[in-house]
Amino acid sequence: MKRKSRSGPARARGINLARAGQAALGAVGVFSLAGGWVSPAWGTPSLAVSSSAPGNYLLTADDLKDMARMEIVIRYDPSTLAHPRVDRAGGIPRLVQSSDTSDSGVVTIKASRNPAFTGSGTVASLHFDRTGPSPGTVDSMDGVIYNDQGVPMSAQVSITNPPPDQSGTGREGDPATAGRGGGGPPRPRFRGRQRSRQPPMKALLRGLK
Repeated sequence: MKRKSRSGPARARGINLARAGQAALGAVGVFSLAGGWVSPAWGTPSLAVSSSAPGNYLLTADDLKDMARMEIVIRYDPSTLAHPRVDRAGGIPRLVQSSDTSDSGVVTIKASRNPAFTGSGTVASLHFDRTGPSPGTVDSMDGVIYNDQGVPMSAQVSITNPPPDQSGTGREGDPATAGRGGGGPPRPRFRGRQRSRQPPMKALLRGLK
C-alpha cells in the first residue's frame, strides 16, 4: 500500500516547524554530554588589549553571555615596559576586580560580577613606564570566561601594539632632534649661486688695473 505524501498547507507547516526548531537551537545553544551547554558561534566572547598611546593600553571584552567571572593573563616585554598599573575602567557596571603585577613581565587580572553580565565593555586600563626609546610591546594574552553556571568558555584574543618610533631619536615629536636618526626626514640642503672665495678687496683692485 502506497503512503500518500504530504502536500500543500500540511507540508508547508512541517517545513516552518523544522525551521523554527533550528532557530531556537541556534539562539540558546545545544547541550553536549561532554561539555555542557555550548554557546552558538555568534556568541563567542572576545578579549582585546589595544594601545591608546605609548605605554597605555585598554582591555575590552565583547559578546559576553552571562559572564560571572573572568581570569586574564597579559604578558609584556619587561625590557621595554616596566612598573605596570591597572585601573578600573568602569565599562562594565558593578564589576569587582583585582590585579597582580608582582611577576616581572606578567599582569594577572581577575574580575567577577553578580548578577552575571551580558554585553560588551571596557574591563580595565593598563599603564606602564617606558624603559627606553621603544614604545613598548605586549607579547601575549590568555583569557578564560566563566558563565553563571561555572562553565568555562575560551575567549578569542587580539593585541594591538603602538607603531615603533620612526624618528630614530627615541623622543617622538621633538623637532630639535628630528632628522638626526636613520628614520627621520633629511634636512634640506641649500642649492643656489655659490659665492666667490676671493676676498672682496682683492677682486676690486683687479678691476681697477
